[in-house]
Order: sequence, then structure tokens, then C-alpha cells
Amino acid sequence: MGSVVDRNYPSAITFWVGFLGVPLHYWAIPTFESVGAERGDVKEVDLDNGRVQVMVVDFKQLCFEAPVEFHGWEEILVSIGYERLLGYFDLPQYVS
Repeated sequence: MGSVVDRNYPSAITFWVGFLGVPLHYWAIPTFESVGAERGDVKEVDLDNGRVQVMVVDFKQLCFEAPVEFHGWEEILVSIGYERLLGYFDLPQYVS
């Protein structure tokens, strides 16, 4: 038997995802769009704070750190924090 989800539970959730550990020389909108696309559908990039607003669809599993490849050869482990999940999940306001 598969997972059981209440039919009133939203299947698409939009929230901000922050990325810690991205080297400053890679801070650019295309970088954060690419990294954010791994989490969901990118809606907006906040370059000043190193975060991306994404819409997660289909109950995609949240991960809290992930290797990110830069320029096809440099891979760095980045921490991922999710803002304002309270109300959707039983988690603190900012989870990392």
C-alpha cells in the first residue's frame, strides 16, 4: 500500500529555500536558478540573501544538504534551509 495523503493537503507549496556554502565567486542569478531548480519550480531569486523561492509539487522529499556542481568540475556540499514551513509540516520556522 502506498502513502496516504489527505485530499485537502496542498500538492504544491511555495516557499523560500536558502543555500549556505555557495562560494561568493559563484553567486549569480543563473547559479541560484540552477540550484533551486533541483528543489522545485523556481519563482524568484534573492541574490542578496542567497535564497530562491520555489514551488515544490507532488510531495517531493526535502533534503537538507546536497552536493552542487559548479562549471562542470567543482563539486561543493551545500546546506539547504527551508523558510516558513510551519503550517505545512511540524517543523521550526527555518529548518536547515
